[in-house]
Amino acid sequence: MAYDAIPQQPTAETQPPRKRLPFVDGSRGLASLWIVCQHFLPHSSDGPLVKSLWRSNCAVDYFIVLSGFVTHWAARGKFSQSANRWPDAKRWYGRRFGRVLLAVWLAMGVSAILLYLGGNGDLDAMHLTLCAFLVEPWRSPNRWCPDGQSWTVAALAPSWLLYPVLYDPFLYERRHLMVVAVVLAIVPSLIALLFVSGGLRAGAYFNNSAHTALYLWPPAQLADFLLGCVSAELAARSSRENTAWLADGAVFIITLAVLLVPNPHLDYREHGEVLYDHGLAPLFAVFLWAAARDTAAASKASKLFAHPALSSIGKCSFEVYLFQWPVHAVFYGLGLPTSDHAENFVAFALTLYMLAALYEVHVERPYVRWLRERFAAPPLRTASQSSLAAF
Repeated sequence: MAYDAIPQQPTAETQPPRKRLPFVDGSRGLASLWIVCQHFLPHSSDGPLVKSLWRSNCAVDYFIVLSGFVTHWAARGKFSQSANRWPDAKRWYGRRFGRVLLAVWLAMGVSAILLYLGGNGDLDAMHLTLCAFLVEPWRSPNRWCPDGQSWTVAALAPSWLLYPVLYDPFLYERRHLMVVAVVLAIVPSLIALLFVSGGLRAGAYFNNSAHTALYLWPPAQLADFLLGCVSAELAARSSRENTAWLADGAVFIITLAVLLVPNPHLDYREHGEVLYDHGLAPLFAVFLWAAARDTAAASKASKLFAHPALSSIGKCSFEVYLFQWPVHAVFYGLGLPTSDHAENFVAFALTLYMLAALYEVHVERPYVRWLRERFAAPPLRTASQSSLAAF
């Protein structure tokens, strides 16, 4: 979700890839738009496009895989030296969580105020505290925090914690363990098949919902983040270049799976629909790997995602994702519901993207610059300085 490039000292063997990937912003911009439309766009009760709209859990899964990919693409090899791993990890944590939590807490705070004014919110002090520290989705996956979309950050938090101390060192130094990571990434879909076949049932902790167990419960997202990291590692190591056909093929299959697979009973993320919680993750990883290796920029999908119209909204996709509920709550409170009024949805969407863009430009960018200065690595000592310090 957030692209946090981390500088490091270059060497012939450890320099991480620095190539800018123009398709990243546009693809997540399209994913965030899909999610917003699924939540608030007026739509009929049936039809193939409506069923596809409901499958926006695929877009969230893409965010998870993409977060793993861009994290490792930017920071690959940074934490491979055990002597500096923990100091570097602490600085990385400061930048990553500092950047994310400001937006999360702002969205939660505004949402809590709106719920209080509406008189119908879950505003228990312990609940709010656990939400603020991204713990509540672990304790009670079905109990929504004031800003419901913050569950995704809670789901990503353990992967971010593990990345510098486990994922990067192992993927960078022990190539054979990537096979284990790929196998683990298939496990959620195998579990989904057990739910669909009736061989496994979700317990009361998950409110008897397979979707809650496979999607809302934070540990369920660990494998897909790791799969994104593996995709970035393979892209960095690979020498293949003519991969445009593979990137386009992956996008084509994803599109067919979302649009054409029938959902005759209009099940909303239950029964066979739970397969969409993680089932397309391998294809997302294939697309990211192939698009990153497409040095000739020949992929039609990558060109589409790199278009300024999509990449510009993609730069504020995280803010769009977090701010959608409080902005919609304001519209609803003003008597402008979007569920059956298209003109209200247009006004809501324009307002949401404008506020998200203003925050990204005028708040997040200066704040990120400050974080990078605050958590910058100490300057390297010269040999003379080291001798004086020892003396």
